[in-house]
Amino acid sequence: MANNLVLAQIYDQYLTTYSPQGTSAADTHKKSELRGVYNSIVKINKESPWVLQDRSVETRDFAVGVKEQARELKNTIYSVGGSDDVLQKKAAFSENEGIVTAEYIGNGAEDETQSIEIKVNALATPQVNLGAFLTSEEPTLPAGTYSFDINLPDMSYEFQFGIAEGESNKDVQERIVRLINNTNIGLQANIIGDERSRSAIRIASVTTGINDDRELNFSINDSNSAKRKGAVDYFGLNYTAVMPKNAEFEVNGKPQVTNSNVFTIDKTFAVTLKGISEPESEPVKVGVKTDLESMADNIHTLVDGYNNFIKNTETFANALSRGRKLMTDIHKLSVYYKEDLNTLGISTNEDGTLTVNDKTLRESATEDSLKAVKNFAGSLLRKTNQISINPMEYVDKTVVAYKNPGKSFASPYNTSQYSGMIFQGYC
Repeated sequence: MANNLVLAQIYDQYLTTYSPQGTSAADTHKKSELRGVYNSIVKINKESPWVLQDRSVETRDFAVGVKEQARELKNTIYSVGGSDDVLQKKAAFSENEGIVTAEYIGNGAEDETQSIEIKVNALATPQVNLGAFLTSEEPTLPAGTYSFDINLPDMSYEFQFGIAEGESNKDVQERIVRLINNTNIGLQANIIGDERSRSAIRIASVTTGINDDRELNFSINDSNSAKRKGAVDYFGLNYTAVMPKNAEFEVNGKPQVTNSNVFTIDKTFAVTLKGISEPESEPVKVGVKTDLESMADNIHTLVDGYNNFIKNTETFANALSRGRKLMTDIHKLSVYYKEDLNTLGISTNEDGTLTVNDKTLRESATEDSLKAVKNFAGSLLRKTNQISINPMEYVDKTVVAYKNPGKSFASPYNTSQYSGMIFQGYC
């Protein structure tokens, strides 16, 4: 049990610190692709010398961080079409992004280019429970251990907490908030105040809307409490201030209802409802941008991803002498394509980042001129794959011995160093 807890802490640390973003097409692989990654790792291990690794915190943060930054840049490249159709992905538009935003998720078929009209009558809302506002005094509840149950549609959870002598109401409220938030059961709790310096607990469901004709997404009670009762009534945890509601909207005049403000339409658009339409207003038109507009959006996305990689990676690289080699390698790519990129209005700044001139881009974009951007994106993709497979190439290390040429053998030495860095602080 103790080992499982330690492993859970390791993965929580890794995922929340280094990988806060979601997955994309770049995070899924065919068997042939996985085989290629395996063969690349074997080749690297077979040819690499034995080294004495720098074990500093800076080295660990660089290796893990730069690998994740490479992953993010790879995801960006895939988001604009991937390695085969880079910059070819179509983009969606919304005439009023304050009401509706849209992303194109279709496959590029001609019959998907027709626009749709959306009118939003109501947004999906979460359930919100608002507790009693209490002064920051010692609670009138006697000291002891209390418990209450939170009932979700498919599960019930029991929470226990203690009240010690001399604690204030706010001390106990903050403890309850931490207790709920740390369990990650789909609820978010926080403390709110009023003009009289009183505080209350606010609990909201992460999900919006309602399912299966249920009125509530969660309920709180202590009728079957294993410990002391009374905390639910005292802190007002069972008072529902806002009932959950479904989103109500019209697509091309047809009424629709969904429990979320984010959904897809005809496997063509991923739609997010942002606001409510005025009663007499026209529906919001959503459609697919022209090829030129889509291409311009894709280039901006690619440049933004590249700039983020440069800025974030430079933070890690500055802490290591060899980390500068990575920045040099990346800068060489933009320098190599600099002249062709300039023709399209993409200029290189002193810090290595790129800037797009939209007017020049639209005036000079042709099939031939776009090849430079496609080749640049392809080079970036190859570089991110290299970094992902072997981030240890750019960390500080001392060579101990070179392997015997022609008689070397594969070993997991290099990759095990990287894996060990993730666990280093826990073992």
